[in-house]
Amino acid sequence: MSTHDTNSGTSVFWNQARSTTGDVVSALGHSASSVGRGISFAINRMQVSRMRSVLNNMSDSDLALIELDRKDIARHAEFLVNHKYEGL
Repeated sequence: MSTHDTNSGTSVFWNQARSTTGDVVSALGHSASSVGRGISFAINRMQVSRMRSVLNNMSDSDLALIELDRKDIARHAEFLVNHKYEGL
């Protein structure tokens, strides 16, 4: 079995190694991207949870001042974090 590609004179081994390395780098990049999305999702859920906690701890009179019913807290917390809330 020949270890050289007759068209380019390059070793078949090095061509395969380059191809495999590219596949590994691509897979690692995909995994890192997936991990990043997972972390982003987890942080978002923590922020929504914290906002719900803050709103749930408000008195009914305080909620009335911001025109919010207690039954709407979950939806409103999600809205504040994902659409308006820019952090502290």
